[in-house]
Amino acid sequence: MRRLLLLLLPLGLLACDPPREGDEAGECDDRIDNNGDGLIDCADEQCLRAPACAGDDDDAVDDDDAVDDDDAVDDDDATDDDDAAPGDWIAVTAGDFHSCALGDLGGVVCWGWNHAGQGTPPANVDLVNLGSGWSHTCGQDEGGVVHCWGVDAELDWEQAVAPKDSFASMGVGSHHTCGVGKDGAATCWGRNKDGQTDVPAGSYREIQGGKFHTCGLTTDDEIVCWGDDSEGQLAAPPGPYDHFGVGEFAACGVLSAGGVVCWGLDVADLLQPPQEEFTLITVGKAHACGLNPTGSVTCWGGDRNGETAVPAGSTWQTIDAGSGHTCGVTTGGELGCWGSNETEEGVEVGQATPPD
Repeated sequence: MRRLLLLLLPLGLLACDPPREGDEAGECDDRIDNNGDGLIDCADEQCLRAPACAGDDDDAVDDDDAVDDDDAVDDDDATDDDDAAPGDWIAVTAGDFHSCALGDLGGVVCWGWNHAGQGTPPANVDLVNLGSGWSHTCGQDEGGVVHCWGVDAELDWEQAVAPKDSFASMGVGSHHTCGVGKDGAATCWGRNKDGQTDVPAGSYREIQGGKFHTCGLTTDDEIVCWGDDSEGQLAAPPGPYDHFGVGEFAACGVLSAGGVVCWGLDVADLLQPPQEEFTLITVGKAHACGLNPTGSVTCWGGDRNGETAVPAGSTWQTIDAGSGHTCGVTTGGELGCWGSNETEEGVEVGQATPPD
């Protein structure tokens, strides 16, 4: 995950001496890119002689390396390589056209579409999980507080404005976000055109958002859905359930008694899942994937861009489906993605190409 980002300077500035990382005391351990070269603290060679960097040639805990120049066609804008060393990845989220990964020290790296800042995580915040939508990304810190970033100004329903509460878990939809409190009470915020943030009364273990609907797993292990039902995406069969995943217009669940069921929009046989044992299930726009207890991954549904073509030769610890791509973390802590690298308009942004 190592790429250098070039910032274009006005011509009038070229005659000035550029600032140096470490010109001021404390700049080599403040987790800030002080000279604007995309490298932070000990990752910048200008800090190598600083006392704070003695014996250090990488900044493995920084989460502010992703720099965006608001160029929606550049797939390098949301990419940086100093947040975690290869092999340190523990979680990944796949949005519509961007992806983000979490290192075991809390640092986040994103790649793909970054037109709204969804690939630029906040500085100095250590996270423990991630979730992503169309133009926003969220994560929770160790205290359960939700931090979100991004949002297209034309599609801003305050989905990235999270309550300053402590949540046991969170779920991110296309344009809305939800959190489940430690007492099982749930709340959602963001777009509510179809009632997707109007959580029914009840006690929940987990909530996940789709495009215009939301589903939650109750403490009774049943699945309840609300919001848009134009494609039958609210018609969850009776449980009990162990796991579930929500996509744009469909959802799938793993029954406690064994077996997998899916409901909603049946495109490309998405609602005909393989009857395998899954410990995790994730749903995109027209495809879904399940993680087996052995670490193998099975995907089904639409494969227009190779989103169901799981790379051979790896075992996985977690996976997540985006709109037309899928990403995962191997049991060795490496990142892997497959599927589309383009937006719906055919602009290549690289959401399925994690940095090296």
